[in-house]
Amino acid sequence: MGMLVDKQNLGFGFRNWRYSMLVHDGKIVEFFAEPGFGDNAEDDPFEVSDADTMMGALKRLNAAA
Repeated sequence: MGMLVDKQNLGFGFRNWRYSMLVHDGKIVEFFAEPGFGDNAEDDPFEVSDADTMMGALKRLNAAA
């Protein structure tokens, strides 16, 4: 996925950057990555990879179907 970051500055090691993804039949339909992706980022955002964002996307997709 290419989402591995070094978070040693926050007392961790290598971790996945936060994201949520909707996959259908092996294809990425929605992808929500937190802003600020990079090694040793000062903060650890949790704004767009949350359940509410994904539920909103699912509702939009369902309404469009």
